Amino acid sequence: MSGIFGGFAETNLAEMLYRGTNGLKHLGMAWGGMLTWDDRIPTNKFHRIENTPFLSKFERDLGALKGKLGIGVISSDDRQPMLYHSKIGSFGIVTQGNFQNLSALGEMLLNKDAIFDEMTPDPEEPTGYRFNKNEVVARIITRSPNIVSGIKRVWDEIGVNGSLSMLIITPAGIFVARDRRGTFPLCLAKKDGYCFIASETTAFGNLGFNEEHYQELKAGEIGFIDKNGYKIIEPGHDNFKLCAFLFVYTAFVEAVIHGIDVEQSRYATGAMLWKKFQELNLGINLDYVTGIPDSGTGHGLGISHASGLPFERPIVKKEDIRSYIYGTQEARDNAAFHKLRVKRNLIKGKKFFISDDSLVRNTQLGELIAKIGVCHPAEVFLGLACPPLIEICPFEVSTRKRNELAARRAMAALEDKSPDEIDIKPYLDPTTPQYHEMVEWIRRDLNHESPIEVVKRIIYPTVAEMIQAIGLPKENLCTFCWTGQK
Repeated sequence: MSGIFGGFAETNLAEMLYRGTNGLKHLGMAWGGMLTWDDRIPTNKFHRIENTPFLSKFERDLGALKGKLGIGVISSDDRQPMLYHSKIGSFGIVTQGNFQNLSALGEMLLNKDAIFDEMTPDPEEPTGYRFNKNEVVARIITRSPNIVSGIKRVWDEIGVNGSLSMLIITPAGIFVARDRRGTFPLCLAKKDGYCFIASETTAFGNLGFNEEHYQELKAGEIGFIDKNGYKIIEPGHDNFKLCAFLFVYTAFVEAVIHGIDVEQSRYATGAMLWKKFQELNLGINLDYVTGIPDSGTGHGLGISHASGLPFERPIVKKEDIRSYIYGTQEARDNAAFHKLRVKRNLIKGKKFFISDDSLVRNTQLGELIAKIGVCHPAEVFLGLACPPLIEICPFEVSTRKRNELAARRAMAALEDKSPDEIDIKPYLDPTTPQYHEMVEWIRRDLNHESPIEVVKRIIYPTVAEMIQAIGLPKENLCTFCWTGQK
């Protein structure tokens, strides 16, 4: 994932750029960067932030970042921002999104004599190395007559293979482009001569803006920010396909996306999970409800509100870590193990309902269930905010192989085939035996490291139930991760 931020201020904007970019830190943990433009002088700063928080890493750079225009980024993969000098002028660029034909486009540009600085070894790529997508995007743009036509050319080259939003800073202002598909939001905030753009409204929280100042860009919209504010260069459209996982997990709790309050949508998901639990008619009196912090907390509070059961905290988060966005399985495992602790006195002999956003690879939950098992609970039920994930997202950088997904591993084990050989259709229908066998396999796998059987039942919503809880029309939500349908 990545979070992008930028804009114009009537005075030096370094401090606001610093705060706004940091407001997106939940979207990336590899690179951070800021680029400002003071008249004709650009200043670019970037640092690795894997082990050091963004704020402390960039505090010493604020004095060097001068000007009224700036862009910033928090990235989980590529080094950003990048700065270029070309026949169409000088510009800096930050991006959010991904495209699966990155290697093909990079190789095409190499064959046309393009020069790349950012090619990193990657044994999972056919070529043995990976291009920096910002660099590939910039090379495509510089082969166009101007930046706007370059943005369109990038989107044409990506086609159906991904989704990419961009902020491109020049001495005159910032070009803003939300991806044509509308997979991820871009939101504008304007007041008192200030004009900022961000991946998420969370970035505006410490800048004095509120919802009355927000304006959502349309899918495919291209605009321009300068001292006169924001103007639309190319109008967008309303046929967007917004990532549903934003509401399940990715977005921060204070975010508002296309008019939907993320936290309220998670409460609605919790209420839906409680209804499904009641329909099981298990005759069990639970002691309390909880949510795995932080991403399961909102869903857990929704269960508590709907059920009237108290919300307790037998699981506490020690580190400011999101294991999902680390680049390797080893790093994800390490992050998941260290970030969560359990409280024995709230677990031993208790019956409770745990909620979490999802079960993707079983990285975090497997370790956590083992820790809970050592404390010997009476009965534990797990409610998840989304259906089993069965496909790799082509629109952002996260899981890279199908066989990492718990649902795919379950299918492979049940049929003794590779994940790519299986007809997944029966596993997508909650009424089929195959679906129930898959869920049971996932439940057993979840418990396998624990000294006792901890989770008695996993409750998944259907895709339709998840969409209803989010509150947007199904035609405006991307559910590719759960259905395989773009």
